[in-house]
Amino acid sequence: MGGRRHSVLVLILVLGGFLAEPVWADPGRLVGKIVKIEGRVDVTPPGDQARPARPGHAVRVGDVLRSKSRARAEVLFTDGSIMRMAETSRVEITRYMVSEGRTDGMLHLFRGKIETIVQKSKGLFGFGKKNRFEVHTKNAVCGVRGTDYFSAYVNGTSDFIFKEGSGYGFNKNDPDRVAHVSAGQALQVAGVNRPPQVRPASQAELDAHSADTESDEENGDDGDAGQADTDPGSNEDTEEGSADRGDDGNRDGGDAGVAESGGTDSDGDGVFSGSEPLGTDGYFTTGDGAGLYADGAVPGPEIFSDAIFSADGSFADDAMPMLMDIFGPDSMMTTPVIPWEQDRVNEWMTTAYSVAGSLAGGFQVKLYGTWDPDLWTPPTSYIDMVEGALDATHQIFITPGGFWYDGAVEGGVTGLWVGADGGAGLLIGDMTGTYGADGTWETAYFSTTSIQMAAAGAAAFNAADPLPDPKPIIYEYSDNVGRNFDSGTGVITVLNPDGQLIGGWIGIPDQDWGIFRGEINGTFTDGVTDGWHIAFTGVTDAGGFDNIQWVEIEGAQWSGAEIRGSATGAWVDLDQAVTGVLGGPVAGVFDPADPKQIWDLVIGGTWISTERFLAMAGKIAGTPDTAALDAMGIPRFEVGRTDFTGNNGNLAVQINDMIFFSHAAAQRPAIWASGSVTGQYTANPVTGAEVLLNGVGFNNVNFKVERWDGMGGKWGAEITGAGQVGGYNVTVVGGAAGDVNAAASFTGTAAGVAGNAAALVAQ
Repeated sequence: MGGRRHSVLVLILVLGGFLAEPVWADPGRLVGKIVKIEGRVDVTPPGDQARPARPGHAVRVGDVLRSKSRARAEVLFTDGSIMRMAETSRVEITRYMVSEGRTDGMLHLFRGKIETIVQKSKGLFGFGKKNRFEVHTKNAVCGVRGTDYFSAYVNGTSDFIFKEGSGYGFNKNDPDRVAHVSAGQALQVAGVNRPPQVRPASQAELDAHSADTESDEENGDDGDAGQADTDPGSNEDTEEGSADRGDDGNRDGGDAGVAESGGTDSDGDGVFSGSEPLGTDGYFTTGDGAGLYADGAVPGPEIFSDAIFSADGSFADDAMPMLMDIFGPDSMMTTPVIPWEQDRVNEWMTTAYSVAGSLAGGFQVKLYGTWDPDLWTPPTSYIDMVEGALDATHQIFITPGGFWYDGAVEGGVTGLWVGADGGAGLLIGDMTGTYGADGTWETAYFSTTSIQMAAAGAAAFNAADPLPDPKPIIYEYSDNVGRNFDSGTGVITVLNPDGQLIGGWIGIPDQDWGIFRGEINGTFTDGVTDGWHIAFTGVTDAGGFDNIQWVEIEGAQWSGAEIRGSATGAWVDLDQAVTGVLGGPVAGVFDPADPKQIWDLVIGGTWISTERFLAMAGKIAGTPDTAALDAMGIPRFEVGRTDFTGNNGNLAVQINDMIFFSHAAAQRPAIWASGSVTGQYTANPVTGAEVLLNGVGFNNVNFKVERWDGMGGKWGAEITGAGQVGGYNVTVVGGAAGDVNAAASFTGTAAGVAGNAAALVAQ
């Protein structure tokens, strides 16, 4: 009997000694394990790379857990508490202390949604004690003591909905203003300086949150209640992953600030859908890669931390270090939170604006806001989106883009406006400003050029949503033709995934004009001069026929840490059978002291249809407006022109007045366009059919059919070749499209780029 009492006493003392030890004192302490996984989930230990998670994966203090689209996970902590993650969420186990039967835990929810089921105190030394558990977001704290509740952080708004128990919450900027919340209630902090608001929560909300966080199937071992895997390495995947640390001063190379690479995910669905110019649906999709640290792998830019590029410049798996770093993570949701419906779309930055003047009399814009020095470290490029009222009768949608470096903000703004009278147009302006270590930034008031593109009544206007959905934007890829570009004695290498130019097209539905934004990054060697050059050809599979873009970027500066130049290009929308051109400035930055020699730049400008362009240039009937083309950055000086003809026995093609344009008189041509493509056919040509075209200065220019519907339908083709015009040797790459007429004939337009390098071939 006495021996038994002695054994129990020893056991109590052992348990007491174990439980008295805090399990949070240093990062890396084991606090639980992942018991269920659905889809792709990874775990990033402190100071390490992300690793794909599997059922049984140990969870430690400091770990950042991330769920991808259509992915969920459930974590069982050592005290029996449970955390369930919804898709596209990221959370850090910031603190987890188990001492004397009492749990003191803190999770940091960077984005997405989680459910936490916090166990009530139990056990010999926990009798009568209460647990303390908090979920932190960027702008709010919600704490509980034994409960079941949901936490969500999306677009700067924190929501907490209590299924059971009770708790408290407050805005981090006003911690003395605490709100109390009970079961069946919701607490919301809607902004940086907004107070917490409590309201009733509906059963539908609770059911929806439960559906988002609960796994559809049990992929893992539930394990013992409250017993985590004690083997530090037994269940952890040893493959190096695709991202590194998350927020709070640790950059994330994954989808916290990055998009996923091109291709399709396991379901084949697009992650983000939008519209091409003229309304064609398009997708920016995810893809599975071969993993990181392949032979010859090299580290990526410091601004993207240790994101890994392969030796050929390709980016493995889904860690694309670009537009999501700029546009914000919410545009990567399967059911997207439309980023242009928000005033802020970046995790690390807020943007607001003020306006002086009016559209009729000319106006100026000032941009200002806050930025988080812990989440973002200049120099780098940036893009943002702002929508709001210009005055009582006009709505504006603007996209500032440029770079931050050495305390200065530089770049430009392109935008759209639409009026209550149904008129609409473009906005173009240059901006300069400053940013400070205190986390504030602002530009000076800058003037904008307004170009009316649609007369009153031509554009749709809805007072409730003046720029009606869908506001077309598509993240699209452009495979560059060769990854390396010579400049002086140096070489510019594009490091975007697969050499991609990633960008967005934005426009007003049913209009043949709009704006675009894009971003590129890479490395360079010593000897790069101011006269640099990069070229891209891109193909977007929009679910129907391909849409193709060609972009030539001509550099004017690569010195003093700044990159300047202009982008010109052309596009063919094979779905809508329309062609067009584009143009605008590029601005970027590099750090001369960076041993990795990373560069990063933003493209921004306007796109218009071929017919609109030729009319504005005064080459066909319409209203000339060469000043507007100059403001848009679209070349309009004629260098020369020629006619092309060809016949393969079934298909006869004539391209009439293919006109070549440069940015200034007596300069090399940059783009070409024709408002009159005609021809005849005997039988419907098949896709891939080719016709060789000849004209003055050009021989064997290839016309390849990409679409042919037959009588009453649409057609489209690609055009590639080389020749001479205006004394310049050029490559011609572009597209043509139009209508198939009833009388065995067809008509259309054509546009393309006039490259100054080796011939470019569309993918």
